Amino acid sequence: MFFSLAQAQDKDATYKPVLGQMGKDVMWLPTPNELVDKMLDLAQVTADDLLFDLGAGDGVIAIAAAKQRGARAVGIEYNPKLAAYAQAKVIAAGVQDKVRIVQGDIFETDFSQATVITMYLLPEINDQLRPTLLKMKPGTRVVSHDFDMLEWEPDAVVQGARSRAMLWVVPAHVAGEWIFKPVNA
Repeated sequence: MFFSLAQAQDKDATYKPVLGQMGKDVMWLPTPNELVDKMLDLAQVTADDLLFDLGAGDGVIAIAAAKQRGARAVGIEYNPKLAAYAQAKVIAAGVQDKVRIVQGDIFETDFSQATVITMYLLPEINDQLRPTLLKMKPGTRVVSHDFDMLEWEPDAVVQGARSRAMLWVVPAHVAGEWIFKPVNA
């Protein structure tokens, strides 16, 4: 569900997120601005990117991607009130031409066109998303705040003051039988 300006402003007037409030699978804790910047740096986000923030919360990552990097961004947030609140923040930031927040389930919403994925989800949720992420276009950058993808080792890690960000780059799809023949054999 996408929110109109009137809906976002109306819901924003009556709703404020509460630190640690429970959502469908995780509780809402905002990503610190310092780490948002590190995440965008790590993914090398540019104006050519389409960033999807899975579990967008208050929309800060999507808004920063647009304001700081000129990227287009979509935040997917399960909680309809939090999604409307985030969309109101998008409008207040003046980036509604580049960013939209949608109310949806990250396991049901299509984000296959993304060039960058950001998330702050638990390792178990990240692991559930891994098959979908690995089917994405090779070169898609995936950045997680604090939590890993179990046995999928990150390509890079940066440390913030109290948290870290990890980057994975979706590899090329390689299948079939391969035979290696040495050149000098």
